[in-house]
Amino acid sequence: MRLLSHNLLMCNVKGCSENNYPLRILVQKSKIIEAELNPDFLRKLVTKLDWKGLHTTLISLDFHKFPEQLAEDDWKNEEFLKELHNVLMQTHIIEGKLVCPNCQREYPIVNGIPNMILKDSELK
Repeated sequence: MRLLSHNLLMCNVKGCSENNYPLRILVQKSKIIEAELNPDFLRKLVTKLDWKGLHTTLISLDFHKFPEQLAEDDWKNEEFLKELHNVLMQTHIIEGKLVCPNCQREYPIVNGIPNMILKDSELK
């Protein structure tokens, strides 16, 4: 699972509608998988991301190079784009789990795939 994918996931357990995003990541195994840097793609992509949620996740994973809020000049900085590319596109969580900060529901990550399937009793 790439951190890019993580930015789209939230807990959907019945009754868990507040403080259910971003899911905390507990990493057991991660891997860097090289991917081609595309600065124009990153510039367009980041406008669609929830930066606050991404920043919270990055801090929890000890990526402290990123600002809490983005400045317009950040997109002109080649080094910033390379670092962002590294965490969003090249960092893969292979094994671990996602944990809802509200209800503490755990979603396992196995072979890089988060299992977000809910039990019948958890459905809205």
